Amino acid sequence: MVDRKDGETSSEDSVSPLFNAHDDETYIPHTIVDPEWCGIVAGGPVCCHNVVVHRAVVFQGINTGRRFYGCGNEEGDNCGLVQWIDPQWPEPMKNALRKLWDMYEQSSKENESKEKLIVKLGEEKRLIQEKHHNHIKETSIFLQQFTRM
Repeated sequence: MVDRKDGETSSEDSVSPLFNAHDDETYIPHTIVDPEWCGIVAGGPVCCHNVVVHRAVVFQGINTGRRFYGCGNEEGDNCGLVQWIDPQWPEPMKNALRKLWDMYEQSSKENESKEKLIVKLGEEKRLIQEKHHNHIKETSIFLQQFTRM
């Protein structure tokens, strides 16, 4: 087991390297930078690539905020998660995170559809302006011909 900064330990800390599984506990998560935790672990454990692992913090899904050791291989394939440091969040926390990420994704989809609508309306506006310009041009030509008579 690995000791946490606060002195607690986790039974999940003794997890052996995992390889490209994709459930909530074993996928390679999106991460954020935490200056107090992130970076290469000098003299730390190594992954299956025989590369020193890096420390990261999850930034997506129900594991948001959990710290872990990840594959340090920056070139080629990443072998997957090496070891969780923090224990799993309690179910109420997972449910709250799940709801927040669902809300975020829904908001992103709405924004994406609004952006598509804005592009479509911009194209329609351009076509209307072009037609308007052509009508003005045709009207001007007609008036010139009419005044010559």
